[in-house]
Amino acid sequence: MKILIIGNGVVGNNMHKLFPDADIHDPAKNIFAAYNFYDIGFICVPTEKKEDGTCDISIVQHVITEFSDRCRVLCIRSTVPPGFTETYKDKCIFQPEYYGGTQHANHNDYDFIILGGSKSLSGLVAEAYKNIYTGSLRILKTDSRTAEVCKYMENSWLALKVTFCNEFYRLAKKLNIDYDELRELWLADPRINRSHTFSYMEHPFYSSHCLNKDIPAIIKAAEFSGIDMQLMKAVMETNENHKNDPG
Repeated sequence: MKILIIGNGVVGNNMHKLFPDADIHDPAKNIFAAYNFYDIGFICVPTEKKEDGTCDISIVQHVITEFSDRCRVLCIRSTVPPGFTETYKDKCIFQPEYYGGTQHANHNDYDFIILGGSKSLSGLVAEAYKNIYTGSLRILKTDSRTAEVCKYMENSWLALKVTFCNEFYRLAKKLNIDYDELRELWLADPRINRSHTFSYMEHPFYSSHCLNKDIPAIIKAAEFSGIDMQLMKAVMETNENHKNDPG
């Protein structure tokens, strides 16, 4: 298969580790696709936060317009609002990404991929992964909207978990309790997963590129559907309070 990776940031770089023979296209870094046609184009471009909190999908739209006739399938790895991929269902599928700039994302062994969209397009992308993984890889196929919401749900859970732990870190500090000791006692319960339970003295809050943009984005997307995500609003507000007053 001829594979193209569009975008050479954190996600694009990690994708290139998986597919080292793939071409890269990133005009911002003066890197351009070498061939006229590819089997798969992985879209790994930024979707930043707009001033109103919504997700800026303009770069993804530009890439789809530019490469829709140059790729058999475009696999969107950039985080996009629920329903976006459906607009391009004849050409695009959505695959949530789990790469990050810290050890909390990159020290995990992900034994699954999620492919959201038509079965025929998803099947083509699955074939590419079969060539680099063993049969232990779980290939989870669904519709694109469910896959898109899954990505936001994952980041929302992590934001909630980090904020929860930082809340108890502040309480422990006030009560002269060692948070690390408290944390280990708490984690003795097998129902509680260890990830994202550290609290850092210098920054007891989340300030992650993905969480900073994805939490307001899903809140706004939910509002468009008539849903008030009160819990996630409270998480975002509490995290801002922690930033302003580390305790």
